[in-house]
Amino acid sequence: MVCRVLPLTINLLQKKQIYITRSFSQKATTVEELENHISRYAAAAAEKLRAQNCKAKTVTVFVQTSPYENNYYANSVTLGLPYPSSDTRMMIQYGRRMVAALFREGHRYMRCGFGIIELIDNRFQQHDLFEPGQSLTSEALMKVTDTINRRYGRDTAVFGAEGLKGKWSMRQDYLSPCYTTSWEDLPCVRC
Repeated sequence: MVCRVLPLTINLLQKKQIYITRSFSQKATTVEELENHISRYAAAAAEKLRAQNCKAKTVTVFVQTSPYENNYYANSVTLGLPYPSSDTRMMIQYGRRMVAALFREGHRYMRCGFGIIELIDNRFQQHDLFEPGQSLTSEALMKVTDTINRRYGRDTAVFGAEGLKGKWSMRQDYLSPCYTTSWEDLPCVRC
């Protein structure tokens, strides 16, 4: 009897959309807080976009208050970029601009999100004659940023618009120990 071994092939399909959305630990009441959140989410979405070797044509932002409050408010904006890009700086710039358009004074926002809804594979990108597209300098900067964050840990190199770790960061008071991935969380047994 002849045994035949088939090679393992993994076809990972590229995502067609990338969304980063979170609920806040404390409700946001100012446009600056919402801009920090969106900047953070835009940076994360752009990083995922580059890891997939794509560029974005269209981005969207949404904000939402609690549906249990009397003055419930939810809205979103979708915007086409001037040229396909994976530059975090451009994503943050457009995200902050869209948040400013969505913000309404007097609301306590509990959730927001940033999405990339039209992706183009870098291999099949076609440039416009009059708009050259994303510069090589921009691509090199993003590559350096991603390399630093991969080598030295997440959030080693961040953009100033993302803000420092503040009250908008996730609450992790009851986070389970990471027994399998962290030496500090490994239990000690004494006999």
